[in-house]
Amino acid sequence: MSPYSILFVVVIALCLLPESIVGVCWDTGCQLNAWAVRGCAQYGMRDVNMKSCSGGIIYTCCD
Repeated sequence: MSPYSILFVVVIALCLLPESIVGVCWDTGCQLNAWAVRGCAQYGMRDVNMKSCSGGIIYTCCD
């Protein structure tokens, strides 16, 4: 297999893999419903998932 073929396969694989595998993602702590600022925007990231916690939400943030 030529180096260009390998590079092509790697690029295609990176395009098809979920962002949680390729990008940087992490969960916040439990952000209480009473807080004025919640979510991932305050970190310059996107909300990709939310899970309920005691009195609030845990956000999964990805860049």
